[in-house]
Amino acid sequence: MSKVVIVGRPNVGKSALFNRLIGGRKAIVEDTPGITRDYIEGVVSWGGKEFVLIDTGGIVPDTEDEILRKIKDTVEKVIHGANLILFVVSGKEGVTPLDREIARLLYPYKEKVLVVVNKVDVSEEESLCGECYTLGFDRIFFVSAIHGRGVGELLDEVAGMIEGLVQKGSEEGIKLSFVGRPNTGKSSLINAILREERVLVSPKAGTTRDAVEIPFCWEGKNFTLIDTAGVRKPSRVKYGVEFFSVGRTLEAIERSDVVCLVIDGSEGVSRQDKRLAGLIYRRYKGCVIVINKMDLCALSRKEAERIVRRELFFLEFAPLVFTVASAGEGVQELLGSVSSV
Repeated sequence: MSKVVIVGRPNVGKSALFNRLIGGRKAIVEDTPGITRDYIEGVVSWGGKEFVLIDTGGIVPDTEDEILRKIKDTVEKVIHGANLILFVVSGKEGVTPLDREIARLLYPYKEKVLVVVNKVDVSEEESLCGECYTLGFDRIFFVSAIHGRGVGELLDEVAGMIEGLVQKGSEEGIKLSFVGRPNTGKSSLINAILREERVLVSPKAGTTRDAVEIPFCWEGKNFTLIDTAGVRKPSRVKYGVEFFSVGRTLEAIERSDVVCLVIDGSEGVSRQDKRLAGLIYRRYKGCVIVINKMDLCALSRKEAERIVRRELFFLEFAPLVFTVASAGEGVQELLGSVSSV
């Protein structure tokens, strides 16, 4: 089910909007900043569409307050997994410096952001909210969460955008990215899945420069396979083509449904593997751990799994698959694991 997240600074009416949209009083509403500390979920049905609505605590960037910092961190994690974001500002107070800071935080997700100007009780007040158009987002809605004004139009837009997401998602299927250090066999794995030399393979580390997307169907299920450039430790990445390739790798993780973390079985788990695993974990992505080149590994599979599970203990939920990409071994098990995530 699609996820729609409500974000904004404290006391702009996020919880009031949440209660209005779900048709009940589930979140605490008071005129005191910071009332909502944990995020709250509810299901909204509108126009034949259903989606999960998430109410979050108020974002205060660069705060030293421990609770507010945790709220900010939680909100950032929820944003990464959201299909749409409702960025709420106050029509009574106008755009504040804090609103602009949050806008900068949300700008990388511009295509899925709707600005909701709350506390606009009558249409005449809309002309006083011109600053909202300077936040840098295209879709702006004026509502009064307390009185219900403009809420129907907002829900129409959300339902329409969700329908488009569902149609696009059914065509593209599961977005599956392969990430790992250079020369761990990511491209070889994709070629083994496709059974053709679709992606350039070379013993030289760093052959794949761009994130390559390839449609693929397996047992009636649609996939989009994403091959990425290998990510080295930051000190070894020079400014230039490789620098931008690393950026595209991180973007590929963001837009993936499932990430295959490919580890070189002949070398074991490195510090960079742990960094990538942490990135996947913090982005709340589905994950499959792939131990490739097992034909070159001196350890038994049982011992190799024990070590990997110990080193990547925070990915205990992720299935672990052994492969030899050059021989096509483990590919069917890999696809089965991806389908089950």
